[in-house]
Amino acid sequence: MSIYAIANYAGSAGKTTTATSLAVLLAAEYGLRVRLYDLDSQANASTWLGWSDPEDYPTISDVLNPAIDAHIADAERPARAPWDIDDNRPVYEDDSVIENLTIVPARGYALDELMPRLHTPTGVGRLRKKIREAPAVDVTILDAAGSGTALTLASILATSAFPDQLESSGVITCTLAQPKEVEGIAKLENEISGINDAYDLSVGLRGIVVCSVPSKGKVYANNRDDLDSRYGDLVSPSVRHRTTVPEAYGLFTPLPIYAERASNRHSRAGAQDVTDDYRKVLEHFIGNGLFPEAARKDPALIRAIGAAR
Repeated sequence: MSIYAIANYAGSAGKTTTATSLAVLLAAEYGLRVRLYDLDSQANASTWLGWSDPEDYPTISDVLNPAIDAHIADAERPARAPWDIDDNRPVYEDDSVIENLTIVPARGYALDELMPRLHTPTGVGRLRKKIREAPAVDVTILDAAGSGTALTLASILATSAFPDQLESSGVITCTLAQPKEVEGIAKLENEISGINDAYDLSVGLRGIVVCSVPSKGKVYANNRDDLDSRYGDLVSPSVRHRTTVPEAYGLFTPLPIYAERASNRHSRAGAQDVTDDYRKVLEHFIGNGLFPEAARKDPALIRAIGAAR
């Protein structure tokens, strides 16, 4: 099982859009069993995957809190996409479940309250331990907190839960093609390096997704060129800017599903554009050796990607 922490130092850089879109595509189009953990106190991934209000269920906080000690299986829920919106609330039916995809949802305030307990070696290592003990899936995706917190550290550490998978597991970061956001990649690299030194690990930065890229703009093009020259094949194809991304979130619908269901033609086209971009991101990463489960499931896939490069 490969494990990826989707993390970044700059807010609003497409982290949760990337985490949820890759998870849905891997589950729906590659047929992989995917488990996504929401470790961000904003709980946006939980909202996007059908659990905006998990009050009656255990959440990731209960898993990480030693006083509760819930198992991942206790908190895990099937990801869902609504069939209707009633009074600004999603309506779920029996067939709302997204096949092959589950989420360990977050309750934002509970994660904030838990944070002081995580600032110990045992605290930050608890997620890694729980992932080792959890029922097996093909791919684990961690939607990490957006800055260098104990939850970010816990997420990065958790990618080393299975040492034999370290070469394909690791950190994927998201950035906008803007100077401030690009600078955050170096900060993340420094944090990963510090974690490796402190814990005698070899967690790596495995990929960079450039998100919300406008169709025009010399500054954006220059920053993309700078990323390519600095990081080479780590950088995936760009993901275009489309206003339908926040629209899909506001309707509680994962982007790849919104690309199929949006009733407005303009909205559907925009969602399809971004979903197609994420398909290319996945193909790029698979070609680089990430998500090896996809290649093992369909060996012809990796040959086709290699031939297309």
